Amino acid sequence: MRTGLEQFPDSGNAESQARERRVRWFMAGAALIVIAAMVSMSVQKGMFQRTTRLHSFADSAKGMVPGMAVKLNGFKVGTLGKLAMDTDGRVSMELLVSDEYVHLIHKDAKARWAKEDLLGESVIEILPGSGSAPIAENNAVIAFERARDVSEELSKLANQLQPILADVKSITAYVDNPDGDLKQTVQQLKRATTALADAGEDVSDTTRRNKQQIQSAIAHASNTLKTLNTELPRLIGRMDTSLRHVEGATADVQAITSQLAEDLPPAVSEGRETLRDTHDVVNAVKGSWPVRNMLPPQEERSLPLDSHVPNNP
Repeated sequence: MRTGLEQFPDSGNAESQARERRVRWFMAGAALIVIAAMVSMSVQKGMFQRTTRLHSFADSAKGMVPGMAVKLNGFKVGTLGKLAMDTDGRVSMELLVSDEYVHLIHKDAKARWAKEDLLGESVIEILPGSGSAPIAENNAVIAFERARDVSEELSKLANQLQPILADVKSITAYVDNPDGDLKQTVQQLKRATTALADAGEDVSDTTRRNKQQIQSAIAHASNTLKTLNTELPRLIGRMDTSLRHVEGATADVQAITSQLAEDLPPAVSEGRETLRDTHDVVNAVKGSWPVRNMLPPQEERSLPLDSHVPNNP
């Protein structure tokens, strides 16, 4: 019995020792996690990197806290170290820049406080300077400038918008004025539009009537053309017949004219001789005795004394 009772304390000690070992392992793991986190944060902050200290002076520490990022061309190259106020009221800042990027920064470089975007975090942006200037060394002093923050930009924008808003307000009042030129012009345009619509209806009616008349004229012309197409061949045939008759009559006239041209000169000559012979016979009869006494005496005609025969030109 005693032997069995002595075994219980031994088992209790083993369990407590195992529990203690688990606690020790847990605490060691937690310590390792904390140490790893601290190392990681230190690495991120560049505590284990070789850095070059650059100094700059600002009028105010507004928006700046130690540990904020220092960037060059958009890349993080360091952090903001100490912030202190000098005896003259200026803010002295220490920039810890990784030695890997110092060769890109020249003595005429500038440190500028700015925000990455409208709601982004504040950063110190280093402007590298001109390539002809020497490389910045440890504890070098560079100039500082502050970019306008959102409130300043909004204030500037508000100042620029005030005259524009005033102009918009005056324009709105001018547009809403019922007695203004714009309202009157709109009313006149409405009346002119109504008049144009009425005139358009009249023009449409006139166009429809003219269209009907034109269609009637086209139909009449079409019928006339059909009639011409029917009658024209017969008229052309008749004209051909008439032309042939005219050609025959012309040929007959030409033949008669040719015959007259041959017979007319001898007939004219014979007629002249017959008239001459007749005249001689009449004169002989008039001079015979019985006939002469039967004819009245002929009156002798004399010319007046002042008459004269004009000279032929």
